[in-house]
Amino acid sequence: LGAAGGAMEELLLRESGRWLRAVCHTAPGFVIRNVPHAQEGLSLASLYVCVQALGLLWVFLVSLTAVIGTRIVTAVVASGDAANAADPLLARPLRTLVLCYVYYSVIRIHMIFGKSLWTVTWEIYHNFPTMRRMLLRSRRP
Repeated sequence: LGAAGGAMEELLLRESGRWLRAVCHTAPGFVIRNVPHAQEGLSLASLYVCVQALGLLWVFLVSLTAVIGTRIVTAVVASGDAANAADPLLARPLRTLVLCYVYYSVIRIHMIFGKSLWTVTWEIYHNFPTMRRMLLRSRRP
């Protein structure tokens, strides 16, 4: 089973790689060569997909901040006494600090991911000018 399983796995990887190359490289190249203005259409389609991903990320971030705000307000209001509203949060200060840091980290990671996705979106749309400049600099002696 070891040698036969390895051969089957290699065959599946090779075939899936051939299929991916056909779908992601050969087909778009064929379309660009044979259809007038197809490059602009494919560029706009990729821009549309990336903007949709940014929209989903935005919806998730808004929902996340709403949940975080609700949890914080619930923790403060749950005490019932306006004078001692911070007691639930201050009763365990280390837990409160760690929880706030986790909330901050999750939001920060989503913001960094969103910024990176935005940059990649515009790089795709403009045919990767930054990458081209980086590659040209690395070729110079």
